[in-house]
Amino acid sequence: MSLQNNAQILESPDDAKDRFYLTGQYDAAQGIVTIAANDPIIAQRQDDAVEPIIFRKHFEDPEERSMFINAHDNTRMLGVGGIVSVKIGGQDAKTILFEKTAGPSKGRMAQATGVADRHPVETLWTEISEETGILIVDRDARKLSLLCIMPQDHLAPVFDAAALGEELIEAKKAQFDILREQLPEEMKDWEIEVVRKDVFITPEDEQYLKPIAYEMPDGTRTEFQAIISDNPKNGNLNVMLPVTVELPEGTEILTLDPEKFMRPVQLFGRDELITDDFVANKSSVPMRPYLEERQATEQPDLTL
Repeated sequence: MSLQNNAQILESPDDAKDRFYLTGQYDAAQGIVTIAANDPIIAQRQDDAVEPIIFRKHFEDPEERSMFINAHDNTRMLGVGGIVSVKIGGQDAKTILFEKTAGPSKGRMAQATGVADRHPVETLWTEISEETGILIVDRDARKLSLLCIMPQDHLAPVFDAAALGEELIEAKKAQFDILREQLPEEMKDWEIEVVRKDVFITPEDEQYLKPIAYEMPDGTRTEFQAIISDNPKNGNLNVMLPVTVELPEGTEILTLDPEKFMRPVQLFGRDELITDDFVANKSSVPMRPYLEERQATEQPDLTL
């Protein structure tokens, strides 16, 4: 199917997946993203960028974008995802980030994120779940439990949380082979099972959440609070939920990239994320405004 606008992506998300992305008009003062039915969409690959579709590389370049969209327009490509942390018993929470291995952000640490190729809230939960690889290690049973983060259902009826949860579980099962390639040798033949796992908004980040609303072509409106990172220069708006996975005291885990890129994964304490070196040299572009705000709030004497 040939998709050419937002409405067609929303009607045929399977055809759009990983190929075409939604755009929206962002009103920063009101915190509203309006996704109009006939607005143009973004193509991931150049051979899909047949007018009126815009090639992603062209859209993210300010000069080239102005050839397609008014230079002063507030059109954004809609990115969504989450900043996932894990807390084991009484230990301090650690944030899970992966290293970008290609592109302009190569070498920087990134959160779970992607571009909306279906309703942005559905994509948000899909990215959080599919890009997070937490394995609980049971050495006695020689077994690994792969956590599947479940979407919170308080945003229904925007989407069917139960149906999306089942879809995410199947997606996690499809990641087993990729994970096995990265396991320590003694664990490569262990059983892997998928375990549903609920998350909660990271309490320490509640003060950094801001209201955001998506107004859809069918008239529905979704309102919630999230970390918002707007980059007018490249036309990207990233909306991220900071969520925490809580596990019992003594739980042993592995954190791996469950996707085909198999990027290096690291765990960071909250204080590590707001050092000058991490913010300036190691953080992904979407995370940086949030980390800078945290620096100013939590380490004010160091940011004078």
